[in-house]
Amino acid sequence: MNQFSFMEGLVAVTPKLDCPHCTSDHVTDVQEFIGGPKVTDPCKKCEVTGEVWICLKCQEVLCSRYVNGHMAEHFQEDNNHPICFSFADFSYWCNLCQEYIEHSILNHKSLFYDQKFGDITDPTQIVQIIKQSKHQNVINEDDNEEGEDE
Repeated sequence: MNQFSFMEGLVAVTPKLDCPHCTSDHVTDVQEFIGGPKVTDPCKKCEVTGEVWICLKCQEVLCSRYVNGHMAEHFQEDNNHPICFSFADFSYWCNLCQEYIEHSILNHKSLFYDQKFGDITDPTQIVQIIKQSKHQNVINEDDNEEGEDE
């Protein structure tokens, strides 16, 4: 198996590294998430699982704009909650920058990794889990614009 067949169906994204919104005003410390929401939690509003995000300010778990758009609505209701983390593909998104982001303050991935992958180390199995959690059967294809998520 070559590297490209292994990665089939995934898209490489270069995250923004200097998001000015990555501050304690917008991101709750990872310690506050211990014992909180799980990667298997459904959207708080519509109960869909898989393609859900967690608000890094208030810990609400809501679905992607490609499903029912509840995380996007959450941001529209309170733009002091701009940064969220995907339980599907473990990416960070800033609604104010409208970009995927990475920053040293964003250290929530490790907390959720074991919940999602456990002891699995085989890259093929990990990619399969990610693909399954992207909830492809409910994504609205008309909304699927390259480079945008939440």
